[in-house]
Amino acid sequence: MGDPHDELFRRTLSEPRTAAAWLCQVLPEGLSALIDWAALTRLPDTFVREHGGVLRTDLLFRTVLTYPSPTGAEVQRPIYLIPEHVSTARRRTLVQALGYVLAVFEAHRREQPGDRDLPLVLVVVCHHGRTRGFPTVDLLDLYGLDEVLRPLLAPYLPQFRVLLDDLAGQSRASLERREGPAALILVLRALQEHRRGRDLRSTLVALRPGFDAARQEEGGTEALVAVLIYLAQVWDVPPVTMRRLVAEVLGPDAENAMTSTYDQLLAQGRAEGRAEGRAEGRAEGSALLLLGQLEARFGALEATVRERVLAADVEQLHSWAIRMLDARDLASVFDDPAGGGGANGA
Repeated sequence: MGDPHDELFRRTLSEPRTAAAWLCQVLPEGLSALIDWAALTRLPDTFVREHGGVLRTDLLFRTVLTYPSPTGAEVQRPIYLIPEHVSTARRRTLVQALGYVLAVFEAHRREQPGDRDLPLVLVVVCHHGRTRGFPTVDLLDLYGLDEVLRPLLAPYLPQFRVLLDDLAGQSRASLERREGPAALILVLRALQEHRRGRDLRSTLVALRPGFDAARQEEGGTEALVAVLIYLAQVWDVPPVTMRRLVAEVLGPDAENAMTSTYDQLLAQGRAEGRAEGRAEGRAEGSALLLLGQLEARFGALEATVRERVLAADVEQLHSWAIRMLDARDLASVFDDPAGGGGANGA
């Protein structure tokens, strides 16, 4: 099973309306007003880099930014938004985020070869570490420039900033006052409370107002159960203990309403996590091996070929590996004997 903090963040914000609500909380008001949040669309979050390797973001969305030009004409630009969760404040987070931006640049260039402009890309970081504050949101601070070199070199070095929602540096009251779905606020509060080092009972007590509010929303029970699963995972408590604590802290009605769904989803999540982890691990390992073999035999591969290999399941990869043994050329590896497309997916 993956990191429970990342899983809760991804699961909550995977729904575009919830992601839009959080992004509106973090982006500057003037910028947020220009963005068409109703058109926010989730995109695949795995990139195949042009020079090899695979990069995966937590989430990736695209929408449209509309604004008046200096002449008064309405201008529309696509804008990509990358929500990124981090549990520990590290300087390298900025370098990682810059890699995401470059990956979007590459993907956009392949999809829109006639577009002369780079796409607009914003990385929005949610941090909930134990320590308040974040090292920096500005890449320029990572160069170690002193007061002599900074004015001389800063104009010529790559520059990049992220937007930051530092939950560790905010009070409980400030989070609870935020506008947005109660389920979203509950998730943010759960991430915040875990890092404060409380025991599980104290955490449930602190989150009780959020649980009550989420239960009143349509679809809020699903988020509520997701938070309970998250808390059980990070405290590593069995379902019977969780049921008892929920009944004691949140009341018997809450226990009856939640725990049957909780038990089912927790068991399902553990089973799916193990199965998906094993399957993804086997597929990724097989794909990387096949890519190396294909490059050794046929030379550098196009990005479309890399994407096709990395998206395939283990059975398909095995079939291609067998065909490669006596293939005359790259297309022969991917040609479908039944009449399918070749290496370029045509």
